[in-house]
Amino acid sequence: MAASPLSPAEAFVLLDPRQSSAREAFKITLLAMIAQGALKMSETERPGLFRNTKTVFIRTIDLPPDAPGHVESVFDVIQQASKLGRGAEMPDIGRVARQALGSGLTNFKKNLLFPALCSRGLLKAENDRVLWLFNRVVHEHTPAGLIERNRVEATLARARRLPALLDSNPAEAAAIALAAGGLLLLLPELKSYYGRLATLRAAGDAGSSSDGGGGEGGWNATDAFPLSGFDFGSFDSHAFSALDVDFGSFDSSFDSSVGDGGGGDGGGGDGGGGGD
Repeated sequence: MAASPLSPAEAFVLLDPRQSSAREAFKITLLAMIAQGALKMSETERPGLFRNTKTVFIRTIDLPPDAPGHVESVFDVIQQASKLGRGAEMPDIGRVARQALGSGLTNFKKNLLFPALCSRGLLKAENDRVLWLFNRVVHEHTPAGLIERNRVEATLARARRLPALLDSNPAEAAAIALAAGGLLLLLPELKSYYGRLATLRAAGDAGSSSDGGGGEGGWNATDAFPLSGFDFGSFDSHAFSALDVDFGSFDSSFDSSVGDGGGGDGGGGDGGGGGD
């Protein structure tokens, strides 16, 4: 078991070290930072040829001193991409992120998330010979990593019941949401329920989780990012819809650039193909 709970991006990569996308891990971290108050999202309408278009700006607020390296990296990208007084637009975030972390954001996994998971004893780096010709580094679960991965999977399985429980058993829904915390960001199907999950905050603040407690908050948090510190109300429904569209353009900017290369564990500096 990890010495301290995992961030959502660390949990995401732990679930599938080889195929998890560095780009998705970056986006998950960005969303977690909005919910934690380190970043703020706002929406602006601009006149278009036939109708107004909506643009999302993301600006930095505050970075706690105990923030993990991958969180600090995203914060730095937003700062560098920001325009004076307005924050950063998604195309600029993508451009700066590529400059800082590689064309497919490969280094977000390779240099930040993999070392963090290895230092926790959850992953280990091993040499793998490809076609008997050259070596590459791959990351495999340790026994402790398999235990933690199974715990994350079990938490996500419970969280998938939230849509039904919000009506039939709000108290149980609150307990499950509190236990899952930031892991809810790993379930895209829950996006449309963020508004209702925000109403569980009071219950989450007053109660304890069904999974042995929701952690103490802070940035290192799987049980964490409990509802007391993880505010789904930060995702304004209209701005969040626009952010989804902007994430699409964010992804497209990578697909049209030089090789994202898929989601493999190798790639880039790992000595294999072009994975994330």
